[in-house]
Amino acid sequence: MIGIAIYVMLVSRSWKIPQAHGVAHVTGEPFVWAIALPVLTVFLIANAVWGVMLFRHKQLKGRLWWVFSALSWLVALGVDFSHH
Repeated sequence: MIGIAIYVMLVSRSWKIPQAHGVAHVTGEPFVWAIALPVLTVFLIANAVWGVMLFRHKQLKGRLWWVFSALSWLVALGVDFSHH
């Protein structure tokens, strides 16, 4: 959840302003992605390692937390892409 919060906080800087609909504008999106992409990558790798460990040890409760975490990342990515 910490990684999701950091990711959304960083990428929200490149979201369009709703009041500027139809106005040509330039965002600092490449700069924001240069900062946000490493955060996304680190937490993606950490979650992948966590998932592999859980599926090897067959812990049902841990698997449910991992699935919740993966779905939370998908929601965060969906929120981000819906604002561009």
